[in-house]
Amino acid sequence: MSSAPDLSGASDQEVVALALERCTEAYTELVHRYTEPILRHVHEVVGGPKERAVDLTQISFIKVFSGLHTYRP
Repeated sequence: MSSAPDLSGASDQEVVALALERCTEAYTELVHRYTEPILRHVHEVVGGPKERAVDLTQISFIKVFSGLHTYRP
């Protein structure tokens, strides 16, 4: 059994390429990198309870992952 790759030092381009190859760890890395900044931004924009911003952030990730094949660095 091989260990999960450490993607913390990989560029976004490299991580996206791996995600496009269906590497679960790459999706996890993207979520790890961008959850907090996206959550903060969404909360600033929409206000209200933090749960609303969390829901919208999750929806954003779903949309990003479904359109990842269109990513252009």
